[in-house]
Formats: sequence, structure tokens, C-alpha cells
Amino acid sequence: MQRLVVAVMLFGALAGCQFKGDGVAANEQSNRQLGVSDDVWLPTPNRIRIYPSSRFVITENRPALEARVELQDVMGDSIKAAGFFHLELLEDTQQKLYSWDVPINTLKDQENYFESVTRTYRFVLRLDRELYADDQLTLAVSFRRQDGILLQTKAVLGSDGVRFGL
Repeated sequence: MQRLVVAVMLFGALAGCQFKGDGVAANEQSNRQLGVSDDVWLPTPNRIRIYPSSRFVITENRPALEARVELQDVMGDSIKAAGFFHLELLEDTQQKLYSWDVPINTLKDQENYFESVTRTYRFVLRLDRELYADDQLTLAVSFRRQDGILLQTKAVLGSDGVRFGL
């Protein structure tokens, strides 16, 4: 069995594969302390993105904006976090048409808004009238983390969803 493992590792090395991480011997693993220090990385959102599938929908016979928002960590991976979302729908990138505030602080909030499949927060934002792509609409989203840091982004919307980020 050892020969097979050595052969696979040798073949992997020759084929250009790189092994990541340091090997941990069994006796080292039991001696490690669990704790937080300066060199421990704690995942935290540092970027916000309006997901391209955000779009206008009809729900319960009323127009709505289905906004999908992704929080990303420093490595660009989707992440969940507690905090406070503020969303605004703007006309001509300046005039505020609608505004919504959504706290995401409890486990129940996470269950209500986070979709595991898309790894985004999904907000169905009710509108009092139907809007059209010709209206030059912009969705502005901000997220205030628990430590007070504010993340912001904008995207131009079309009838078929996000046209492009700003």
C-alpha cells in the first residue's frame, strides 16, 4: 500500500500537481490549542456585489424588485454575516424612488434571506408601481458590518436584470 501512495505522489509531482498545507502528525494534532491570536484568520465580508440575476418580478399580484446580494470575504468567496442592509432604487442614478432597510442579525434573519444554492441574500422589495428598463434605474446597496465598516455597491437595472455594476 505504501508503494502505491508513493507512486501516486511521485506521479502527481511529475504531472505538476502541488500539495497545499503542511502535514500534521497525529501527535501534533492533539497538542494544538484552540484560541484566537493575531495570526488566526476570521472570515469577514469586505466586498459586496449585486448578483446578476436581480430582476423585476410580479409577486402576489404586485410589482417587486427581487434583489440578490452577495457578501464576499478577502479571498472573493461568498460569506454570511450579521449586519444591516440598506437598499435604494434610484432613477437617473440620483433621485431616490424607494428605500428599504433590512437587519440581518439573528439566525432567523439568516434563514429568511440567505439562499444556500446561489450563496446570496434574496430580498423581494415591494413596489407601488411597475417600473421599466427605460427609466434608467440604479440599485444601490450598502451593508454595515457589526464592527461599523460600511460596504457599498451599485448596479444599473434593466427589464431582464442587472445590466452592469457601477
